This record gives sequence, structure tokens and C-alpha cells, in this order.
Amino acid sequence: MLKKGLIYFLLFASYSCTCQTLDSCERQFTNNNLLLIAGHFNIDISRAAVIQAKIWDLPYLSTEINAFNPSANRVFDAGAQGQKTLAIQQLILIGNKRKNEIAFNNSNVEIAELQFEDILRNLRFELRQNFYEIYFEQKKLAFTDTTLANLDSLITTYRIQAGKGNLPLKDLVRLQSLYFSIKNDRNAIVLSILEAQEKLKIIRGLNTDVRPVVSLSKLSCFKNPVRQLNTDSLIEQALASRPDYLAAIKQSESGQWMLKLQKSLAVPNVTLGASYDQRGGAFNNQVNLTLGVPLPLWNRNKGNIMMAQARNNQYLVGESMSKNEIINEVNKNYSKWKEASDNYGQYVLSKYESFDKIYLGIITNFRKKNINIMEFTDFMESYNLSMQQINDINKKLVIASEELNTT
Repeated sequence: MLKKGLIYFLLFASYSCTCQTLDSCERQFTNNNLLLIAGHFNIDISRAAVIQAKIWDLPYLSTEINAFNPSANRVFDAGAQGQKTLAIQQLILIGNKRKNEIAFNNSNVEIAELQFEDILRNLRFELRQNFYEIYFEQKKLAFTDTTLANLDSLITTYRIQAGKGNLPLKDLVRLQSLYFSIKNDRNAIVLSILEAQEKLKIIRGLNTDVRPVVSLSKLSCFKNPVRQLNTDSLIEQALASRPDYLAAIKQSESGQWMLKLQKSLAVPNVTLGASYDQRGGAFNNQVNLTLGVPLPLWNRNKGNIMMAQARNNQYLVGESMSKNEIINEVNKNYSKWKEASDNYGQYVLSKYESFDKIYLGIITNFRKKNINIMEFTDFMESYNLSMQQINDINKKLVIASEELNTT
């Protein structure tokens, strides 16, 4: 049985795995994550739209030459005595159209940057969550493997003695039942680690597993907060810094600029130009100034203005929704952190560190037959459950702290 467990452990450990600190994982994440790379492109796209909005429309050049002169019976008579015209026109935007379009696209750049920061914020929390998930689950796995190794040694001894008739077979069965129960717990731990490793690979943009390295000073920061926390200050801080809420505010500003742009589009533009006519005008070699403007008889851009107004109202509602969501999220995450912190405080007061000495004493006394099989298995079940719960208490406090920091 020990060989099977060892083979399973070696198979699990055979994956490419490197020891990593949280800082090194975050560097890999910022360099390799595909969502971040795509987010950078969104910013580039928005900046390109600003550049395009600043560019004037191209001038329009046209010419006209005589194809056939019936009086002189000449083809392409465009010489000194022939006929040709030349005209150039430039569209002049009226009503601050260009200014409004540039401002609208500038606001979209800010939105894209804030959306990128929000992606970064969410992915960074997901990375930290899975990093600490792996760290604490691997600690749980190491403890479970030690327990299984001790049980396997006892089972081997009991099997020999039961075969000789020195011990009842039912005691061996009870030990094996305990072993397989803990073995099932181990399988669940391994699956949890594998799932977190898969998520961490995607976030880091690398295909190697991670063995987290966490310093005690790092963990103590979560267990001993430097300041008292309250929801009012946390909400105020979140509303001042959360990129998703700031993006919602910018979206409302962008909606205002779009509304201004659509209203300015209702103002007719002017086409200014100059033309030269060799012989077709009132005078020979005539030079003219041209001015054109569309007549706003039935298209006043009314539909687009109404859509922009409705969309702007929609953005304002979205801004309020985002604010409410953040307030609720802060309250929820603070409650989760408070619960995890209180549970950790009870764990500290209970002095669970003495469990290790009790565990070794129980193993020794059971080998010496000072306690019976019922007492031993009951203790082992309780001890295994308690140690897993202690590990989970620490894990939940760390992850709840990270979640509150992200909020």
C-alpha cells in the first residue's frame, strides 16, 4: 500500500514544477497574459481613433477638358484656344464637430485604459487566490501524506501480526478503513491543486506548475493588520480608485460628448473652393470662388440625437448600478474577512500547536498497545479533520484579505 501511495505521489510530482514567489508569478503574469496583451491593443485602437479624428478631410480636385471641338473639328482641344476647367474644394466642418469628435475619442482612450486596469485588477486577484490555494492545499497534502505513511506502517505491522493470530482481523480492517478514508481526502486535495494549477498556468501564460514559496513575514501581514478596518473608509477608497467605477463615470462623460457630437452634426458643413474656367464662363480665363452648403430641410440628425440621449441616460443608470455593486461588494467582502479573522482569532486562542505533540504521543502509545484500536481511530479521524480545518482557517483568512484588498 505504501508503494502505491509513493507511485501516486511521484506521478503527481513528475509534472514540470518550479518554486515561485508571488512576485515572480506576477511578473510572469504581466508579461505573458493574453488578456492583458489584448487589452493593450484596445488602448492602441482608441488612440488611433483620436489621431484619425484630428485629420482634416482631403481636398477634392476636379478637372474638365474638351473632348471634341465641333467648330474646329478637333479632338481634345485643350490648348490656348481650347477649353478646360480646374476646380478644388475643401470641406469645412462647422459647429465644433471636429472638437467634439476628438473629445469623444479621447474619453474612449481613458475608458480603454481604465478597462485595462480593471482586467489587471481582477486577474491579479485570481492569480493570488490560486497561488495561495495551491500553497495551503500543498501543506494539507504534505500533512496527509505523513499521516498515510504512519498508517501504512501500522497496517503492515498489523497485517503480519493478524496473520500470526496475535491480533484480531477486525482491528486490521478498521485501520484499513481509516487509511482509505484519508486516502479519499487526499484525492480531493490533489484535484483541488490540479484545478488551481491549471488556472494559474492560464493567468501566467506558461505551462509549468508552481510550487508556491511564501515567507512567514508575508503571512503575518494578513494575520496582523496594521490598521483598523471599517466599511465606510473602504467604500470611500473603492469609489475613489476602482477602475470599473471610474470607467462607468468616464462612460457617462463619453455619452455627453457623443450627444454634443450628434447635435453638432445637425449643423450644415461648408464646402469652400476655387475654380478656373478657360473659355466656358462669362469671361475668358475666369477664376471663381465657390461656396456650398447642404440645405437642412428634412435631415436634422434627429434620430441619432435621440439615440445619443437615450444612450447617455443608460450610461448614467449604469454608473449608479456600478456604485451600488461596489458598495455591496465591499460590505460582502468585509463580512467575509471579518468572519475569517474571527475564526483565526479563535484558532490562535485554542493553542492548536499542541496537537502535534498529542499526535506523536498517540502513535507511540498505540504501538505500545497502551490505547485500543477504537480510541486510536477516533483520535486519528478527529486529528485529521482538525488539521485540515486549521489549514482552511489560515487559507480563508489570506484569500479573504486579498479579496478585500482588491475591492
